[in-house]
Amino acid sequence: MNTTRSGAVSWPVEELRWVLTSPPLMMDSCWPVGVIQWPGHWSSAEEVTHILKAAASEQAELAQLFSHPSGFIGKRFERILHYCFSHHSAFELAGSGMVIQHAKQTTGEIDFLLRHIATGDWIHVESACKSYLGDGRHTAWDAWLGVNPEDTLERKISTLARQLDASRAREILRSIAPAESGILHSAVLMKGYFFVPFDRLGKSKLPHHAHRSHSAGWWMHQSQ
Repeated sequence: MNTTRSGAVSWPVEELRWVLTSPPLMMDSCWPVGVIQWPGHWSSAEEVTHILKAAASEQAELAQLFSHPSGFIGKRFERILHYCFSHHSAFELAGSGMVIQHAKQTTGEIDFLLRHIATGDWIHVESACKSYLGDGRHTAWDAWLGVNPEDTLERKISTLARQLDASRAREILRSIAPAESGILHSAVLMKGYFFVPFDRLGKSKLPHHAHRSHSAGWWMHQSQ
């Protein structure tokens, strides 16, 4: 794998590796029945290696591609996922950020629509990359706050569950491939971190259905 002059792997490849290999934020039981957590059975260690090798030869291009003028983590995450899906050997990326219209009115959009090359199945993927801070004493989702305190874990999970409604993706599918009869799967890809108080490390409560291997960190007040 290519490295920088200092011998360290460049940040685009490391961010790509984290997106590909880090655990999800929540357990499968968090999501509506029938929703699959990406990558499910669709990716393998060999596929991850394949994508990372491609990235290692394109580090300068990736640094520009992954950066976003807004600086928002979510937009950067979407760009990294776009690269992953575009380089996945088993899938065709049919579209991203696809707008849903009903009676000439925009009613929403879906993050990604993929087509499995071997089976012809379609996969609608909704994604999110979030960090939530808790006080270590509560498991309720509304007690875990995002960068914007109004953006709670509860609010995000509710939003994703609504966006994963298969009928939304089916509307898009009908518009781009009206004759398609392949199976449509709904998948969620939610990554991020849970932060707990430093003085409660080892004894903090986590949100209901938090993934047992979730990425984690700690926080403390400046006065500490």
